[in-house]
Amino acid sequence: MGSKSEEVEVIPPSNHLRSKLGLIGNMQAEMDMEALRRAEEAVAQLQESYPEWVGPDVDRMEMLLKDAQGLSGKAEANALRELFDIAHNIKGQGVSFSYPLMTDIGQSLCGFLRGMKEMDDAAFSLIKAHIQAMQVVIRDRLQDAEDPLAKKVLSELCAIGVRIG
Repeated sequence: MGSKSEEVEVIPPSNHLRSKLGLIGNMQAEMDMEALRRAEEAVAQLQESYPEWVGPDVDRMEMLLKDAQGLSGKAEANALRELFDIAHNIKGQGVSFSYPLMTDIGQSLCGFLRGMKEMDDAAFSLIKAHIQAMQVVIRDRLQDAEDPLAKKVLSELCAIGVRIG
């Protein structure tokens, strides 16, 4: 390029975001503490009612599994894709709403479905076991992974997976 004595001008990029938000360090953008309190309260209410509103999703997964077992080809794939999508949503919701076991089970189910090329009775049995595990978590409101029943649910699910896999 040029010689070593060539002058270089550094032009820092402008930061228009800071002027729109105000001084974050001083919280000049003044967070409405009442709005924050209401948001935290809403999340707490959702956490409390999570089993009631996730239950229909788990029921839908159970129905999709039954449908998929009687289908083949593209129809089976579509039913399993919808089941995967629901499990993926549950995976994201679990920890957010203080049900980490739902996240663990959803993650396991998504990983299993993602890796499956062909479905057989053993594969359908493992999917059913995941759905049943979710039903136990919801029914018994298992939020603590250290709960003896929670440990049992996860160990049985793992044992089924090892037996099938």
